[in-house]
Amino acid sequence: MPLRTTSGHGAQERGRAADAEAHFRQAIGLKPKSADAYINLGAVLTSSAGRRGEDAFRRALALEPKHAVAWCNLGLILSDQGLQEQAEDCFLAALSAEPDYFYARLTW
Repeated sequence: MPLRTTSGHGAQERGRAADAEAHFRQAIGLKPKSADAYINLGAVLTSSAGRRGEDAFRRALALEPKHAVAWCNLGLILSDQGLQEQAEDCFLAALSAEPDYFYARLTW
């Protein structure tokens, strides 16, 4: 796991969302085509600022359209916004990408 990603996770675990965001943005700067880097950013943005993570998950999906984690996380955000049909489509896309993905099954 790259240093910036490890540092970002460590900061996030210590409740330092701004530091985690900075590390994940640096990771994206180093590997701009990494869907996982955008997912990490989306997770910290969602936990600290709600809807702000949506764009990061959409960018991850633009890079890797069959990324089950990104689909599921996007679905959770859309569900929180009351967009149930769109959220359901996301959960189905997650299951299509990874049929045994536990969290997609749990949320759908």
